[in-house]
Amino acid sequence: MLPQYKGTREAAPEELLTQLPLIQRMLTALGVTYIEKPGFEGDDVIATLATMGDKAGYHTLVLSGDRDAFQLVDDNVTVLYPGHHFKDLKHMTPQSIIDKYKVTPAQYPDLAALRGETADNIPGVPGVGDGFAAKWINQFGSLDGICEHADEIGGKKGESLRANIDQVKLNRKVNALVRDVDLGVDIEDLTFGTVDVAQIDALFKELEFGPRTKSRVLKTFNTGAKASNTSGAGESTNNEQNEQDSSLDLNLPEPTSITAPEQFDEWVKAHRVEVKVPGEIADFTVSDYGDGSQRHAICGDAVGHAWTVAAWGDERPGRATAQAIAVATATSAAIVPLPITDTLRAQLARFLKSEHSRTIVHGYKELLHLLGAVDLDMDLPMFDTKLAGYLAQPDFHADSPQGGGRALPRHPLHRNRTAFARHVGLRRRSGRRRSERTSSA
Repeated sequence: MLPQYKGTREAAPEELLTQLPLIQRMLTALGVTYIEKPGFEGDDVIATLATMGDKAGYHTLVLSGDRDAFQLVDDNVTVLYPGHHFKDLKHMTPQSIIDKYKVTPAQYPDLAALRGETADNIPGVPGVGDGFAAKWINQFGSLDGICEHADEIGGKKGESLRANIDQVKLNRKVNALVRDVDLGVDIEDLTFGTVDVAQIDALFKELEFGPRTKSRVLKTFNTGAKASNTSGAGESTNNEQNEQDSSLDLNLPEPTSITAPEQFDEWVKAHRVEVKVPGEIADFTVSDYGDGSQRHAICGDAVGHAWTVAAWGDERPGRATAQAIAVATATSAAIVPLPITDTLRAQLARFLKSEHSRTIVHGYKELLHLLGAVDLDMDLPMFDTKLAGYLAQPDFHADSPQGGGRALPRHPLHRNRTAFARHVGLRRRSGRRRSERTSSA
């Protein structure tokens, strides 16, 4: 009816479309009913479900960022409409609609037809917004009444209405939600079914989701089902090996306290020979996913022959404070206690600018907060062990003592950092909240 309807919206990204079958398999395994209806919009399916619940006496919550859903609102149907932040959900009740738009939910589609809807590429009456639209609706009762009395409305806005009246009538047909789509389900079918634990295990194994995530999913759906251990003895062996590895002593670099720029310059010159990052890695340029260029480089052994940059302090955004910064190689570490002089800060800034692509870190985001607290910055490092650890083991959380129902071994780099702190006299203050403790850098 309206060729340009939603014409400004981009097509669904291919990355999302390819994941829909996985989502459907997951919903089926969890016993959740999902509905597909070719030829109808999702809004029509939602409107039909809300109407079914309304007729059955249920209080229905509709989560939607489309204002067309406001026409569904009544004493039993509330629309949860996102504000500036998605977590800021406005509960749109009949009174909320009246307070904001000065019309009832049933009259809202008439108002939207007059005003138009930029998000859906629907043009309204030029110069007519919510205020005048509501005034006319309250004066003449409905859009039909406005059209019947269009000749009585004077001024520029009256002329604009008469010139666009056919468009307004078409808008009203387009924004009307269908409430009686044959969905092939009854209200009794819309309950949680039984979780198929075998399917869940197979799907989670295919997606490489760990037991911690699986446990949380099953707990959320609260069916009483428990996931079986599909990894068997192999996982137990790996866990034992991890715990054995975590108990190994680490060879800590010899620390040197740096308080002057000349000291830092001499230390860098003395230990630069240990840094052997190939040029093709150090000069690699990160590019956007869609530009078709080479998007990755394999670091390999370079990780063991790079600078390491770390920091201690409180990394909370907006409240970050730093105690010390460290630059290390395999054998030595330059520890820079804070605060520092402007000349030493400038020396560190030059180092970070020139050497970032030959550097590994543990938590780049947190490190940036700590560096920013002392007016320093660093471009993308060569490697982030915290990010790499998440990609390799998504269920592993370095800051949590538990994961997947068992104690996790502490990350070797985290233990190394803590030992460093003790060695150079940077200790955690007892009694502080966890969020205020030393950063994971």
